[in-house]
Amino acid sequence: MISRRVLFLTAMCVALMSATALATGLGLLTNNLNLGGPPATATLEVNDLSGVIRVTPYATIEDYITTSFAGGLWSGFGIHSNTALNDLILGDANEMVGILSGADYSALNVNPMFGYTVLGTEAALFKYTYFGDSDFTGWVDGTDYSLIDFAWSVNVDNTDPGDDVPNEWVWGDYDYDNSAASSIDYSLIDNAFNTQVVVLSGSGGGVNPVPEPSTIVLLVLSFLSFFVFRRFK
Repeated sequence: MISRRVLFLTAMCVALMSATALATGLGLLTNNLNLGGPPATATLEVNDLSGVIRVTPYATIEDYITTSFAGGLWSGFGIHSNTALNDLILGDANEMVGILSGADYSALNVNPMFGYTVLGTEAALFKYTYFGDSDFTGWVDGTDYSLIDFAWSVNVDNTDPGDDVPNEWVWGDYDYDNSAASSIDYSLIDNAFNTQVVVLSGSGGGVNPVPEPSTIVLLVLSFLSFFVFRRFK
C-alpha cells in the first residue's frame, strides 16, 4: 500500500511541475532564431502566441516579421500569424504581431515578467496583440497614444533629423513600413482602440487574469496541508 507520505510528495511534484509549465506562457523561448537571410527563407507560425529571442539581433527578428507581413498580405516567409491573417480576411484587421526590445519592454512595464518569464537582456520580444499596443499590455490605451504622439511630434520637426525616434513598433511603426507615426499608423491604432474587446495575452487569445505560478503552488500546498493536519489532529 502506498504511504500517505509518498502520496503527499507525489502531489507536491505534480503541483510544482504544473506551475513550471504555466510559468513560461510563451509560444517560443530560445536564444537564437534562424529562418534564413534576412530576408527570411523559412517560416515560423506563431498564430496568437508570443516569444522571447535572447541572442538573435532585434533587427533580424523585426525583418522576419516585416517580410512575412508583406504590407498586410501575410504572404511572405518569416514570423507568420495565421490568426492575424484570418482576422484580416474576416474584416477585423485589428490584430498583429508586434516587436519590442527587452530594454524597451522593461522601461515601459513595472512588472519585469513577460509571459511569466523574467526578462534579462533579451534582444527581442514578439507578441500577438492589437495594432497600436506599443507597450505590450495586450490593450490599446493612453500610454500607447502618448508614445506614437511623441514620435510624431519629434519626427515632424525636421530641424534636426538626428533627433528623430527610430522607426520601430514602440514608436508607432505598426505596419512595418519603416515610417513611425504615419497617418496609416494612426488609422491602425484608432481602429484597434475602437474595436478591441478583450485583453490579448499573447498566449492564446484573450484571457482573464491568471494567478502567478507561485500563488498556484501556495494554494495547492495549503490545500494539502489542511488535509494532512485534519488526518493527524
